[in-house]
Amino acid sequence: MTFGGGSDAPSRDSDANPYAGISRAEAKEQLAQLILMERDLERRLGELDKEQQRWRSRLDLAREWNEVDLETEAEGILREFIAESDPLRAELVDVRLQKSKLKAAANPNAAKRKERESGPASSRIAELEQRFQKMEGDRDLDALKGRIDREFGD
Repeated sequence: MTFGGGSDAPSRDSDANPYAGISRAEAKEQLAQLILMERDLERRLGELDKEQQRWRSRLDLAREWNEVDLETEAEGILREFIAESDPLRAELVDVRLQKSKLKAAANPNAAKRKERESGPASSRIAELEQRFQKMEGDRDLDALKGRIDREFGD
């Protein structure tokens, strides 16, 4: 809101950043919450990644020993872990984006300086990382399905 005959129209910055105009204290509190969320998501994803690797290894072992029933079970469990991790990866990207916006709103000068130094590439890289990880998981599943089809003629 402006006084003295100015316009009450919101600026483009506040449209682009929902955190624009919050106090530093509010920003610090929200940032702390986002950092905790980010750490929790990273921890959970790390655990899921370990489980995925464990079941990929078991799947390979079942194939090596030609244990069809174990192979099928391992593949199903691996799919579940992959499906469980996809939304967490998307949530992690979102939390990181929120952190960036919050930091920019709390300290616009530092945000402008950082953007000049690193550019918008960091959030773009996070988005690309998420997309590639999903594609890699899908590729792995497709490869597993192809192997099963070739080996057992289903």
